[in-house]
Formats: sequence, C-alpha cells, structure tokens
Amino acid sequence: MEKRIEIVKNIDDILKKKNEWNQLLERSAISNVFLTWEWCVAWIYTYIQDFNDLFIIFLYIENELYGIAPFYLKYESIGITKVKKLLFIGTPYAGSDYMEIIQKKGKEKIVTDLLYNFLMNEGKHFWNKIDFIDVPSDSLFLMHFSNNIEHDGKYYELKKASYSPIATISSNEEKFFLKMSKSFRKKFKQDVRVFHRNNTARHHTRSDKIVSSDIIKYFRFYKKMTDYESEKFKQLLIKYNKLCPDHAIIQIDYLEVDNRDVAALLHLRYKNILSMYLMVIDKYYNPKISLGNIIVGLSIKNEINSEITEYDFLKGEESYKFHWSNKGKRSVSIKFWQDCTICKISALIEESKNIGKLILR
Repeated sequence: MEKRIEIVKNIDDILKKKNEWNQLLERSAISNVFLTWEWCVAWIYTYIQDFNDLFIIFLYIENELYGIAPFYLKYESIGITKVKKLLFIGTPYAGSDYMEIIQKKGKEKIVTDLLYNFLMNEGKHFWNKIDFIDVPSDSLFLMHFSNNIEHDGKYYELKKASYSPIATISSNEEKFFLKMSKSFRKKFKQDVRVFHRNNTARHHTRSDKIVSSDIIKYFRFYKKMTDYESEKFKQLLIKYNKLCPDHAIIQIDYLEVDNRDVAALLHLRYKNILSMYLMVIDKYYNPKISLGNIIVGLSIKNEINSEITEYDFLKGEESYKFHWSNKGKRSVSIKFWQDCTICKISALIEESKNIGKLILR
C-alpha cells in the first residue's frame, strides 16, 4: 500500500487545497467549523507571523487523501536557542475549539499511525515539542496517538483543558424550556417581560449574508462596552466572512432599546450547529435583569424549527451556560517532548512554573 506525505509551508499552496480539504472534512467523523479550510486560512492570515511557520501535513494512501494535520510551528527562545513547538492552527489564539486531525472516517488508526511514524522518525528534526491544545477527550486521533507513545515507552503529559456546554434545540418551544429548572424558566420569562416594557425594546438578528461593516459595527460596540480593542478577532472574522461568499456563516444578534444597542451576540453557523463566539452586554442597563440570558434565550427561540439542532456555548464554564445546556464536550491538552537537551530544559522550565503556582496557592 503506497503511502505519501506532503508538507505545505506556504499560504499560496494552501489556497489551492480548498476543495480537497473540505471534501475530506465532509467524509470525516469530526466535522466542525474550526477545522474548515475557510477558518484555518483566515486564522493563518491573521495570526501566523515571522516567528511562526506553517507546517500542514497532507497524508495520502494510494494517491487518495486520507488525512490532514493542520499544524504550524512556533519558535520560542530559551537563551540563545529556539524551541520549535508543534501546534494546531487555531491555538492558542481566537478561541478555536475541538482541535483534531482531519481523517477519513473509519481510517483513523491508519492515518494516525502514518502521522506518528513520520513525526517520530524522518520528520522529527522539524520540531522539539508537541503542544496540542483543546483536543476532544473522545478523539480517536488522541486515543491512537497516545497509545503509540505508550507502546514506545515514551512519556507524555495529558491534562484536562476546556469544557463546552451544549444545548439540544427541540422542535417545540415548550418542550425545550421544560428542560430548564422551574426557577430559571420563571426568571427568564420575567426578565423578558421587563425588557419589553419599553415599547422600543427589540431583539433583531442579522442572519443573512453579512458584510465587513456589520462586523466592524459589532466590534465598535464591543470596544465601547469592554474597552478592549479586539483588533485581531475583528480581522479574523472579516477574513473568514470574505472566504465564505456564498453562504451565511456569521450571525449577529442584538438587543436594542431606544435605538441603542444594549447587548450583542456574535454566532458562527455551521451545518446544524449555532455556536456562541462572542457576547457583550451593557452592564449598566437595568442590572436587575440578565441581558445575557435574554439574548441567548431569544436567539435559541429563533432557531426552533430551523435546521439548527444544537447551540454550542463553546469553551468556558460560566454558570449561566449550564442553565441552558443539557450536555457538553470535554477537551484535553497533550504535550510531548523529544529526547534532546533543549527539550529537557524546556520541560524543566515549564515544570518549575507549575511548581511555582502550587507554592503561591
């Protein structure tokens, strides 16, 4: 069985891979917005800088694409030496979730073994440390990759990472809200009534194909409410939106009173999933009601009987998310160092930071 590995290190070559990339994603078991060609390319344009290098690995078997490892290399200085860290595109910036190797469904072990053997043998000079962040805990790639490390008698570090609460959207509004606690349902309905006592109060959604000015408007409000510039987030989303010209992939919801925005929620739409990406509220507008819960609840209500069947809050364990969610996904992080002097120094420095945190508790 002929196996071939292609390493792509420049953006021009990635631009030619759109159809091949997304077709494999469709045939995989882990399709999500953060693994799409459009999101990864937008992230590359926004975050790959001089001290980072693309290192995307395409894995072919009998000239058929079986896997894509969307990696990049980040260089970190230790004295006069640089450590080459292998990371997923999308991490650690911009809140990308569910990092994975894109693999043909049913071929996960073959693809993982091929990738592992390359990284540990002929490709080992490219990197010093593996730092995979926010990999789903039920990932088949993670299982096979860690099994291979253990089989070789090597050490790796596996840590609990983020948790993403998820709400299943019912086809019936009453049925959906019955999943909430009685007290929460009562409080939500009361807050919505109070909000709408002002005749100008309204919830409206930009769910058709938005343009760059819509994203700029959102971030203008975001900065006004938080005093945080968020320039990189804005650039990322504008680029992502431009790379998806034929369909709506960003949705912005607003709560408005007296022609003034008091809350805004930026969603990512992908297949049957609506994901909360960024939320901002006016903390000084009627602190007796929860604008956050109002805009979340009204956004979800809009999707009942639509193609959306899941509302993903993405990473974060804020308490309000658990009032809405009925399930979730746990992610983990895996670290692995090669057996070299600079790698051992890097591992010791990292371990000393962890010990320092324990002492300061």
